[in-house]
Amino acid sequence: NAFLTSEILRGLPSGYNRDVQETKGPFMSGIADTRASLRIVKKLVSKLKVNRKALSAGFEPGVFAADRALELAVEGVPFRDAYNRVKRELAKLQDRDPKAAMEAKKHLGAPGGLDLSMLATRVEAATMFALEERQRYCAAISRMIGAEYKD
Repeated sequence: NAFLTSEILRGLPSGYNRDVQETKGPFMSGIADTRASLRIVKKLVSKLKVNRKALSAGFEPGVFAADRALELAVEGVPFRDAYNRVKRELAKLQDRDPKAAMEAKKHLGAPGGLDLSMLATRVEAATMFALEERQRYCAAISRMIGAEYKD
């Protein structure tokens, strides 16, 4: 739906054009689909439980190959040689600790670099903004129809 809307709008000249009215239906349908999807995802995520044993078992030696190749490169081994060495010695990575490997990754967006408190603050601010906008919307509709409107 968003693609259809963008394709209609892309070729329009500036100023008023009645073709824009054709975009309202797909846009509203897209909004409804998004809201329904978010309701479903919220229910799914709220019921998820972490199986730490299964997660740890998923860390096979290949998961650590890039980490080891980068370590060797930092030590001065050309990356191509480091890559080939790691490939030959992959079994040696079996005993790597997944938790330590993740915590070592501190760059922005990495598992060890996540600022969960900052993210929680941003989610809270976005939630408050959405609630305030919904209240403004309902108040505007109420004024227009002369009765209380609740979404």
